[in-house]
Formats: sequence, C-alpha cells, structure tokens
Amino acid sequence: MKTSATRLYNQLESGYRWADVKAIRKCTVRKARRFLKKETAKEVNAI
Repeated sequence: MKTSATRLYNQLESGYRWADVKAIRKCTVRKARRFLKKETAKEVNAI
C-alpha cells in the first residue's frame, strides 16, 4: 500500500501533493472501516 501510494504522490506536482495525500488517506480509512464492518458481520453471522 505505502509504496504504491508514495509513487502516486511523486507523480503528482508538489502543489497538489499534500491536499491529495489527505484526501486519499480519508478515502482509504473509510474503505478500510467499511471492509472491517463487512468482515465482522460475516464472522458474527457464521457463528
């Protein structure tokens, strides 16, 4: 995750970089939380 993300940041111009980093981090956190909720729900249903 980290290496591909840093590559993407390096491709962007320095002006855009830091704003995009924040936005991307928020998105990834949201996706991760959703994924975890789904996984935990599956586990609960399995039990």
